Amino acid sequence: MKTNIFIILTMATVLLTSCKDNETHAISEPPVTDNLLASFRWSAFIYPKNSKLKRIYSVDSQYAFVQTLSEYRYDDFGKIEKIIYSASDNSYDEYKYNTNGQLSSISRYISNDLTQITTFTYDDSGKKIKEETENRVEESVFYGLSYTLFKYDNDKLVKTEDYNKGTLRSYKLYEYNDSGELMKEKLFVPDDDSYVTTEHIYAEGLLIYTVTYNEDDKESGFMFDTKRYYDLNDNMTLTIDNMPGLSSLFLPNGKQPTFLERRIYEY
Repeated sequence: MKTNIFIILTMATVLLTSCKDNETHAISEPPVTDNLLASFRWSAFIYPKNSKLKRIYSVDSQYAFVQTLSEYRYDDFGKIEKIIYSASDNSYDEYKYNTNGQLSSISRYISNDLTQITTFTYDDSGKKIKEETENRVEESVFYGLSYTLFKYDNDKLVKTEDYNKGTLRSYKLYEYNDSGELMKEKLFVPDDDSYVTTEHIYAEGLLIYTVTYNEDDKESGFMFDTKRYYDLNDNMTLTIDNMPGLSSLFLPNGKQPTFLERRIYEY
């Protein structure tokens, strides 16, 4: 029954894009090597340390501009107040904060219509314990109220539970290394004996690689992974997503071909 899990993964991935006049950047592909620890720096762009993200856009294999994915606006305190996904159809998220400076809600608008509201609840120590989302689009599978509960052990997140209309839809377990870095996530669906694993690799305290799979995927080649690249000041400037599951083609060895999506982060 692993199909149920991948439906959840697919539906959780929402790509809201906007178009822009075509432009080209004279930049080169990062070094291609199997040694992740030696290839996570990319000097095509270098920004000051702790720069604020301005926009994310996609590029093709020649690093020519394809489309803007999101643009970021900040308030006077440097907190995100708005993420614009498509200026042409007025799709954006608005962020609100409580008196403690914690994120209290995100409101999503499409064509200027409010389609979703997510609110956040914290305990007395400031840990997030609940996310509650109201989906207002009737065509949505998750139309109505859904929520996520956050469970901790010694202030470390160890489990999340996702509910839709009061029914447990899935849950996730989290594992850490001795440095407190999140190393592994396991996604389960009730009444399903399979699960999806996501593993993370770090270098110099930076998340540089993530791969998602289940045991069958390891043999079939059906895996999602993301490589992250940083400038010399630790700003993430490029991600390359490998999503073979988006292709209906198969190679002679029975595996699906690589489908790469490149995203540039501008500060």
